[in-house]
Amino acid sequence: MKYSFLLLNIITTTLFLTNSNSWAVNAKLSTNSIDLNEPITISGNIGAGKDLFLVICRVEWFSSADINNPKNQKMLQYTFGDTAVPPLYYALTNVPEKLTTSQFKQNVKVNKIQKWDYIDPAIQAMLEPINNEKQWEMITFLHQNKIGINITEKISRGSIAKTNGVSPMILADYDQYPEEWNEGVTVKLDQHTGNFTVSMKSSIEPTTTTAMEVYVNGQYIDRFSIVPNLKSNQINSQLTKAINFLKGNQIRATGSCNHPDQIGLFNQTGALVFYPSAVLFVEPGNTSGPAAFSYNAMFDKMVNNTCKKLLPQHYSMFGEAIAILEASDKIAATCMAGGEEACINTIFQFIDVTGDGQLTVAEVSRVARGLAFFVSTSFANRQTQHPGIPVPFENIYFGTSAIGLLGPMFAKNLIASVDYDDNGKASLDELLQDRGPASLEGGVAAIASTSTEMAWRGTFALMSKIFQQVLGFVM
Repeated sequence: MKYSFLLLNIITTTLFLTNSNSWAVNAKLSTNSIDLNEPITISGNIGAGKDLFLVICRVEWFSSADINNPKNQKMLQYTFGDTAVPPLYYALTNVPEKLTTSQFKQNVKVNKIQKWDYIDPAIQAMLEPINNEKQWEMITFLHQNKIGINITEKISRGSIAKTNGVSPMILADYDQYPEEWNEGVTVKLDQHTGNFTVSMKSSIEPTTTTAMEVYVNGQYIDRFSIVPNLKSNQINSQLTKAINFLKGNQIRATGSCNHPDQIGLFNQTGALVFYPSAVLFVEPGNTSGPAAFSYNAMFDKMVNNTCKKLLPQHYSMFGEAIAILEASDKIAATCMAGGEEACINTIFQFIDVTGDGQLTVAEVSRVARGLAFFVSTSFANRQTQHPGIPVPFENIYFGTSAIGLLGPMFAKNLIASVDYDDNGKASLDELLQDRGPASLEGGVAAIASTSTEMAWRGTFALMSKIFQQVLGFVM
């Protein structure tokens, strides 16, 4: 019997040593404190022939209960329940293809993070402290979705570095994977010996000291702190912007609300800023224009003066466009949290002004006029040598006026093409006849995508698809 127990002990020990991901890990940090200009470097040995999965994440975790904004708290609770995760989480590896797939969204290359079920269970065990599907889904949302990133910035009390509008979560060596999101990242692994060195700079500009911890192939290694530097005062304005991102539509101005120098409508999807004779439409994260006209600059300039409404002349000139931007905030949030059916219903309800479940020529024409504003603004910007600056009203009038004159005739023909009960209107069932929500899933996916202009472009992608694919509308 004694020899049997001895043999069992030997077998058990052997199995542990051959199957454990952590027993051979030996690693250390270069320092226990960095500022924004310093990288953190981790070096060590994981054993020969193994892949490296090194996780850097925030020590402090959070769940939906920690969100102060009721709308976002409800959305997180609905989607992720009481799941808790570190709001900042980065996995650095020599084999990013085992965690991601590259794809193009709106002509921009992005990293799509694999679903938990598609990841090898042996690799799942090396992604500690994340260890289940719900946690993985939640950190993916917090890094890859604009609303999630804004929540992360608020929870983390700082501004997070972004690439193409997302906070990269799976990182690899820039020399081997020369993608924009890997800039500044070093992952060197000698699989013959197991020796490795990993280095990256801070991805967050914190306003307070932020504690981070490091795991290597599932084994906890050590902690370090990211310390704010002299840029903290500048960061506070970015933090204010991130917090206000979560509050829906806001109208802000420079000068008085009745006689402003500039006055603008802001939400998470974009901003319309009106000047005395020009208008600027700008999306968060858009850097194509001068920095002075960026979303952040406009918001920070007006952050201390809140108004109830835009001026009457703004509604008179561009009321439909204003209504679309106001609605896009709710549409983006619903499409992100509620799935395709809820998404399509929300868009239909916005178009259906009377609320009778039937779209009329006037209702379709209204949306066409609103979209014409954004198309005209974009076209006017492309024609100028200085894109991204305010566009004079007269440069927009041609496109909006043309749609105003031709829109009703076009809308009448469009509705007639799906008016199966011949009542002169189009219901949602008629719009989706022979097509169904699946034909629109590209637009829904865009709303939950990783693009910088996720909510804005996704919302209009889906609106456009409703007209293009169902009604035949061509912008």
